[in-house]
Amino acid sequence: MHIAVVGLSHRTAPVEIREKLSIPEQTIETSLQTLRGHDQVLEASILNAWNPLEIYTLVRHPELGISAVRDFLSGHSGLATDALSPHLFAYHHNEAVDHLLRVSAGLDSLVLGEGQILSQVKKMMRLGQEHRSIGPILNRLLTQAVSTGKRVRSETNLSTGAVSVSSAAVELAQLKLGQSRGVDDLVSLESEQVAIVGAGLAGCALTHCLGRSGFAGSTLLIEAGRGPGGRASSRRHRSDPNWRLDHGAPALNFSAAPQGALAELLQPLLDQGVLVKEQRPLVWLDGEAQRIDGPPQGHSYAGSPAMASLAEALLAQAPERHQSVFGCRLRSLEYSSGRWQLANTERTELFAAQRLVLTGTLLAHPLSLAMLAWGEPPLRSAVPSGADPQLDAALQAIAGIEASVRWNLMLALPAAEIRDLPRQILLNPAAQERWAIERLVLQPQSDGRLGLVVHGLDDGQSITPESQPVLLRHHEQRLRSALPEVLRAWPELQRALEQAESHGVMRWGAAVPTAGGLPPELQWCSKSAVGFAGDWIKGPGYGCGEGALRSAMALAEQLKLA
Repeated sequence: MHIAVVGLSHRTAPVEIREKLSIPEQTIETSLQTLRGHDQVLEASILNAWNPLEIYTLVRHPELGISAVRDFLSGHSGLATDALSPHLFAYHHNEAVDHLLRVSAGLDSLVLGEGQILSQVKKMMRLGQEHRSIGPILNRLLTQAVSTGKRVRSETNLSTGAVSVSSAAVELAQLKLGQSRGVDDLVSLESEQVAIVGAGLAGCALTHCLGRSGFAGSTLLIEAGRGPGGRASSRRHRSDPNWRLDHGAPALNFSAAPQGALAELLQPLLDQGVLVKEQRPLVWLDGEAQRIDGPPQGHSYAGSPAMASLAEALLAQAPERHQSVFGCRLRSLEYSSGRWQLANTERTELFAAQRLVLTGTLLAHPLSLAMLAWGEPPLRSAVPSGADPQLDAALQAIAGIEASVRWNLMLALPAAEIRDLPRQILLNPAAQERWAIERLVLQPQSDGRLGLVVHGLDDGQSITPESQPVLLRHHEQRLRSALPEVLRAWPELQRALEQAESHGVMRWGAAVPTAGGLPPELQWCSKSAVGFAGDWIKGPGYGCGEGALRSAMALAEQLKLA
């Protein structure tokens, strides 16, 4: 077996050739399956950064394997092999490994030390894992490449200058503008971009509202998770593409029947079938695990086939100049000369924007400090106290928000005949006190299996980077041990628990705001060009998806006027 790479870059191919070989993200899975379908190719991954485009493989025979990849690229591009081959490079074994490490370090980029290429290498590994096209050899190689790229950037000065083609171009333009004004220095450029941090319901709805209104500026949506949804996201399993589990919010609840602008926002989702009226019942349990009457269900909707479908559908109508970036956890915020600069922990991903919107409190709330080992909230660091009185008031209000922590256990139960299966099993205060569980959510799967999410309550133990792994194991054990008692009313579910497969525990650091909130008049702080949206904004639907949607609609109107 041999490791091989076949690709092209700005050094080997002109723009018109690179354009024909670009592989859209929606066809990556098909492309990987096609490569893996060849007898010579054992593992495959695609670095789809346009510049470069590279295909890494584990092949049986180096020449035959490389030939198979060349044939794939010829078929994909529509270019004859003879016309394409002069623009391709190919390495195998040690040379292929060395090339990948140079790429991840930014040594082979158009701009030396480019940071964005490391994000693309991470994405290549993630997509290979999700689509099961890589095995132990490429997985280990890509993991090492990511680690090497991080070390190069943290232990050398390689990334201290411009770290992408776009940022280098911006710096050059800033310098030229400064020289034209008689200043031998960089001069800030104007930007129309709005950066939205967080792709939950609020972030996706805000992006959607701007797009639907014809917003002319560019928008950038940055999300730490693998896809949109936030607390309304759905967990998928790498080994089972049909598995979908709503591991956060199980429904979209409204205080009253949606009307006016809110109804206008939801109607297209209903028409598309991605939002459906929740028909399955809610069941309440008391402290003895007996079924009791609870409050009426009210106006409740669910995403179809999963809650993440709502966020995906909202993003489908983003502004014309829109970009979504997933898998990026921001750590640094800087605000200078009317321009926001955003960076992740390793500073391998850098962004600039004229206006900033936070749809979560992570970068602004003091409670984030212990878990993330930060000195002070990044938003406070970016805009010092006294520089913007309105933002000072907003940060003070955010600091007063209390939110509950959830430890959500995800289980896959075998197929079973269960009559009158509820959508949710909610526990009353006495039951919550006894078992430290808020609710159970049941989600039938397409193959007959049953997904079960146990929303566990927090027990007050300190959460730090060091303690979290221990706490995850602790909460999984306690929740699994409580389930047989809680499910006494459903013997079929009790029996299915014996064969349950754990998909782990998800910690929601601020699952539901329970007290405090940001007043709507502080949603947009014009002096520092920062806004806020989410279910933690005071008003109708506070603490629910309704509040997230309403706050996004309100902020969209202010952004259009700003």
